[in-house]
Amino acid sequence: MSSGALPPSSATHPTSSSSITSPGELLKQELLLQQGGPYSPAIPISISWTIPDVSQNSTPATPPRDISITAQVIASQPFGCALEEIELQASHLTNASMDVLKKWANALCQKVTYLLESLGPLEFDQDGQEVLIRSIPPSSLTSAKRYYEIRLTTLGQGRFILGRYEAVPGQSRSRQPLELGIEQIVRLGNDLVATLPESA
Repeated sequence: MSSGALPPSSATHPTSSSSITSPGELLKQELLLQQGGPYSPAIPISISWTIPDVSQNSTPATPPRDISITAQVIASQPFGCALEEIELQASHLTNASMDVLKKWANALCQKVTYLLESLGPLEFDQDGQEVLIRSIPPSSLTSAKRYYEIRLTTLGQGRFILGRYEAVPGQSRSRQPLELGIEQIVRLGNDLVATLPESA
């Protein structure tokens, strides 16, 4: 079933605005504007956010950092949504070191504790400047396992990509809907921004 009528959504939040207090709330607002589904293909919604300089008294001061979050929406309802994936881009992490990626991965795994499974770093690719995070352990079904997968990379720019997959022995893995309550979306949006390293 295809919506056909709803265009992709994009929102930019000026940090001086008092109407939206956090990136998670802004993401929630945009999702609620796209209620309906299932959409095929998924509908992308995007928000932009500026992390202000909060270290004016330090030397050197940390400049404001611009990030974007894009969710590929399969369905959206007042209390929850199904996503194909969610992605964050942070240009200030372009070509960041593996140490920065490890710091980012560890902060995410400690902060994002409200999904179906716990998360933990699985692989570190020094040459590809990428860290792979997965559910530890995955959810076990009768003949399959389901798990979250997060890829952190700094090639091109800093990127976070979260999806959910199902693995059946002897078959290629398949993508599963990333089902989140609306308040989980708020927390995730806020935590993605809060756990970003300050610089490369």
